[in-house]
Amino acid sequence: MNEPIFDMHGENEKYSGCVIINNVLNTFHFQKTKEGNYVYRGSLSVRSPKDGSVLSKTKDGTEHKITKELNFNDFSKAEEYIINRAKKIYEENELLIVKKQGLTVTQEIIWPSMAVTQYARKFVDVTCFSRNPKKKERRVRTLHKLAGFFENTPMKDVSPAMVKKIIKKNKISETSQKLLYDFWAYCCAQQYCSGNNPVPAIEKHGCSVETLTKKALTPDVLSQAQQDAIYRQLNANVCGLACAVALVMSGWPIEFVLKLKWKDVIFSSFLEDYVRIIYTRPELSSATHDYTRPCVPQTAMILQKQYQHLKTLYPEEKLRNYPVAVGHDNISVVNRNAVTGWMRTLLRSREVACQLLDDKNRPTSIRIYHNTYANNLGMKCNLKEDHGTLSFLLGQNLNSTTDDHYVSYTCEEAQKRMYYILSCLKEAKKNERTEITKEVDENTVIHTLLPEMPDRCVAGKVIIKLKPGEKISLNCPCGVEFRAVARKINQDGKKCRITKKDKAQ
Repeated sequence: MNEPIFDMHGENEKYSGCVIINNVLNTFHFQKTKEGNYVYRGSLSVRSPKDGSVLSKTKDGTEHKITKELNFNDFSKAEEYIINRAKKIYEENELLIVKKQGLTVTQEIIWPSMAVTQYARKFVDVTCFSRNPKKKERRVRTLHKLAGFFENTPMKDVSPAMVKKIIKKNKISETSQKLLYDFWAYCCAQQYCSGNNPVPAIEKHGCSVETLTKKALTPDVLSQAQQDAIYRQLNANVCGLACAVALVMSGWPIEFVLKLKWKDVIFSSFLEDYVRIIYTRPELSSATHDYTRPCVPQTAMILQKQYQHLKTLYPEEKLRNYPVAVGHDNISVVNRNAVTGWMRTLLRSREVACQLLDDKNRPTSIRIYHNTYANNLGMKCNLKEDHGTLSFLLGQNLNSTTDDHYVSYTCEEAQKRMYYILSCLKEAKKNERTEITKEVDENTVIHTLLPEMPDRCVAGKVIIKLKPGEKISLNCPCGVEFRAVARKINQDGKKCRITKKDKAQ
């Protein structure tokens, strides 16, 4: 932002003047008051470069003039105060002001503050995977602050030496420097600006021995045995907290879980472990905003058990508006610390150490549960190559146009498909029988082959003699590979010799 031009004149304790910022005229007036909390009161207005009228913007269908009140006590600081108010009003309405000026911003002349005004929110939506809107807003504000250091220099004319000087002069942190580097690279990649990225890249520092030791003691994911044990413990003590922990283990963010109500939980009348959660993400810039999806079967059973219990205490119509994560009174919502505290206790019971590492706002316990869920989807559910389904089940933005526009993940068939995919995460129980024979009628016999455990495969080699007219069919709900060799048999029971004619057929 260029250095402002300030002019003020006054008479009889009434003052007026102008402030010019980036060639935009701001007029002001104020006067000394006899009563009230402030000695001087007035207003500041942004003027149109075309006709000099006060600029206005449309909000909620109504035209509002772009003005700011002036209220201060110390006349000696009036100039500094008015200039700061003019800068703030310019930053808040920069895009509108530029449009009113009739300027066409091209790759060659776009300056950093204009790029931030137009593209910062889109950049944050694409690069920040946090579901916390406050975190995204902080990044946008940081970019506005950083862009202000470059004044109105076109981005293509900014040199690495200029950036280093600005970083040193304003003591910009490495975190902010990395954010600026990523934003500049994004603008170059999207061709919003021309030239190269002048911001120096931040070199990654190696972790200390102590940090590496702590990370080694804290696993990224839970083993299958640990997951099964935690689910058994939750199932034995079903309550509002158990539902909250189970939902986090199914990949939902804890902030969403604490706001979830029973009316947003969809139960199936046919399958007891088929439970879906209504989950929408209107803040995403993509076409897909509805991320309603099924739970992990173990989580579904816990929710089902808790809901059936609550139905005996409250009318179902009233229960729909009750929160899921509740305390012992089944009505009041539990806080975040109560949920994370129990999550930590469950991990310790499974001999998992839980320290607060790196990210102070996201305890290791939450990270372990979410990493476990993501690992289950990629490795056990084998969704590594199915990027669309994997992103949808993780609640992430769908970057593929095909996934975003042409594939429905919320239709009944797609939801059932995801339910059957997640069913492989059920705790495996040994089958009592591995072979079952059932005679349907005198002409039909069904032979069923089962593996020892549901999470294993079964292989079989069967030799069947078919009489003329008899048929055999294979059916497997999880897929089957079948190779068949047919041979004629003589009357004495011996295999016929294969002729060249048979081979040709």
